[in-house]
Amino acid sequence: MKGTYILVVGVNKQNEIKVGSLGKIKFEKGNYAYVGSAMNSLEKRIERHERKEKKIFWHVDYLLSSPNTKLKKVFIKPSKKKEECETANKLVTIGVPVIGFGCSDCKCKSHLFKVNKQNLLINLNGFKERRF
Repeated sequence: MKGTYILVVGVNKQNEIKVGSLGKIKFEKGNYAYVGSAMNSLEKRIERHERKEKKIFWHVDYLLSSPNTKLKKVFIKPSKKKEECETANKLVTIGVPVIGFGCSDCKCKSHLFKVNKQNLLINLNGFKERRF
């Protein structure tokens, strides 16, 4: 399966996390939505993100590996074309971007957004929650 996904990550207390070349980033307590895509094996990518123990490769790996975070929900949208940036541009209207996070290979402001739990489902047309 190919497509785009949104990870909802809970940060249980304010903390700073070193995120690769971005350096230390302060994360406030709350919920964050991270947008990614997998154009080969979407299921395996999600399974990888669900594991705490893994080789750190992407910006989101630093966030998910922190003891102060928890993957709370996963939304997926199967698609033959990459819709990661289009989705990030929708989330920027409902969340606060963490500038530069997860978007080193595109021109987006961010692919990670601090979101309010109630407004997360706005603009998620075509995404379905993945149960785990």
